[in-house]
Parts: sequence; C-alpha cells; structure tokens
Amino acid sequence: MEGGREIHLSGVIVSGVLSMDRFPPAPPGSLDPLPPSVRRALAAENQRDLRVVRAPISIRDSVVRGSFGTRIKQGAVIFLHPLTMTGTTFERMLDLSRSAFASEVDCSDAVFLREAFFIQSTFVGAVC
Repeated sequence: MEGGREIHLSGVIVSGVLSMDRFPPAPPGSLDPLPPSVRRALAAENQRDLRVVRAPISIRDSVVRGSFGTRIKQGAVIFLHPLTMTGTTFERMLDLSRSAFASEVDCSDAVFLREAFFIQSTFVGAVC
C-alpha cells in the first residue's frame, strides 16, 4: 500500500495489524487535486500531519482478524480512491477516525464483531 499499489483481496483471511499511520506525510501541493469540500474540511480542522492512501483498497468477502485503523492522533489520513469492504467480517476493531474519503466507501454486508469508528471523518462520495 505504501508504494501506491491497488489492493484487491477476495475470499481471504487477513491477519496482523493494518495501520495507516505508516504512510509518509503528504508533500506540499500533493493535496491540490482533492475536492474543495475535503480541502475546506482539512483546513477548518487545521490538519497538518496528513497521510495519503493513493490507490483503491478492496477487501471483499474476507475475514480481517487483526485491527485495521488510522492510528493518527493529530492530522488525517486521506483516501483518494474508493474503499470497499463488502461482505467482510472484522473480528477486531475498525478505526478509520480522522480520515477524509475523497471517493465512495462501501461497507455493505460487512460484519463488525467489535467497534467500528469513523470519528472526525469527512465523506465526499457515497457511503453504504
């Protein structure tokens, strides 16, 4: 994911921790292509430590056994492309707090066995 490659998983078991705080900080000017509503939301919150997920993530009909989260205390993680988690079971916490989604988020038919957080997140596209 750090290299900007697309992630397409289907019918798999994912173990371990998926943490978005490992992405390098966004370089100046790299957020110019964001929709104006996302830029305004980030500016209003005075977000400075910004991490960018540059490719789509799709996890379909799978089981995520480890935690999946942003782990950001200040700043935000920006998802530039769709995030799809359809039909996936999350056995541990999903915490995508402090995220900005510049495209759609699809959690249809997902099962959350623990908490799922989207605290202080911004959505531009469809959410289902």
